[in-house]
Amino acid sequence: MEPGFKVALKMNIPKVLKQSQARGKKLVDKYALQIEGQTKIFIVANGQIDTGFMLNSVYSILSSGASSYLLTWPSGSYGGQSRTKAPRGSLQGKAIAAVGVAASYALWQELKKSFLFAALESVAHTAGFTVEFK
Repeated sequence: MEPGFKVALKMNIPKVLKQSQARGKKLVDKYALQIEGQTKIFIVANGQIDTGFMLNSVYSILSSGASSYLLTWPSGSYGGQSRTKAPRGSLQGKAIAAVGVAASYALWQELKKSFLFAALESVAHTAGFTVEFK
C-alpha cells in the first residue's frame, strides 16, 4: 500500500452473527447426519442385528427441528419377537441437533458394545474434534 492510503471496513455485526449462526447450524446438522449413518454402520459391524429393529430405529433431530423419527420402524413383532420404540426425543437445553436410537433395548446394546458413542468419536476424529466429558 502507498503511504497515506487508508481502508475503512464497516461491518453489520448482527447480520454477520446471524450468518455465522446459520452456517454453524448447517455444519452441526451435517455432523448429526454423519453420526446417524456411522451409528448404523457400527451396529452392522458389531453384529448387533437380530431382527433389524434397532438398526432401523436410529434417527436424527436437526437444528430446524426436522426429525427422521417418523421414518423409523414402528413397534411390533419382528422375527417373532416383540419390539417397542421409545417416544421421540427432543432437543434439550443448548442442544442444536441430536441423534437417537428409538429401540427400547438400545441402551443395553450400547453398553455391551458401543455403536452410538463410537460413531460420535469416529465422526469427531474425522472432523478434527475431540470428545470430552465434563
